[in-house]
Amino acid sequence: MRRKISLLLSILVFVLTIGNAQNYQYSYILVDSVYEPSSSSEMSLYIDSLKQIFQQEMDQVIGITDVPLQVKTPQSELSNLLTDIVFEVGNNISLQEVGVPIDMSLLNFGGIRDHLIAQGNITVGDIYIISPFENTLVIVSLQGTELKKMFKKFTPSENQPYSNAQVLYQGGKIASVTVNGKAIENDQIYRIATLNFIADGGDNILTGLKIDQIYPTGKVFRDVIINFIKERKQISPRLDDRIIIQ
Repeated sequence: MRRKISLLLSILVFVLTIGNAQNYQYSYILVDSVYEPSSSSEMSLYIDSLKQIFQQEMDQVIGITDVPLQVKTPQSELSNLLTDIVFEVGNNISLQEVGVPIDMSLLNFGGIRDHLIAQGNITVGDIYIISPFENTLVIVSLQGTELKKMFKKFTPSENQPYSNAQVLYQGGKIASVTVNGKAIENDQIYRIATLNFIADGGDNILTGLKIDQIYPTGKVFRDVIINFIKERKQISPRLDDRIIIQ
């Protein structure tokens, strides 16, 4: 009985919170040991109406892809698309707010949920499925020696998605790494657009590395992706030579 009462109170708080901005009227009802399902029919109808509104938002078409999008290692059309978006948006933010460009972008495969977006329409709901978290974009600064350490953690079968960098594997080992088209210089400071989750040590990608600075953008990753696709409408992500396995 306590669980039923707790559930009813939770639903009531949820409904009142959402309805507050819409100027709904309500009155307090004493919840005692008597539970009558019929008394919640009006609330159920209201919750159903909210579900319909939510579903309409999720079904909103924001763009079109000319190829199917699905995440997989060592690279995929979807992971390439997301890192390319983070690179472009992160670079624009860095230029506008800090005055310097970024060098690359970095995400984690674990943060991209497996979901097939078929060739054709892309909806808001698709982006919520592949990115259900509230991660935000940050710009991480670190020296080239530290960046080399990060790439050494990667293998052809266990790597992470990135943009504006290229790794050549030969015999299962890294033969060369370039960032922004050039070999990594030990003393140079590199700026990486990534997620706060990764900057905080998520998936151990940057764990053990000395980070000089973390600049928060305040931009939610999922919103960045949605807004980018809305603006471009048509996207054509492709596999490329950012990862070469020989």
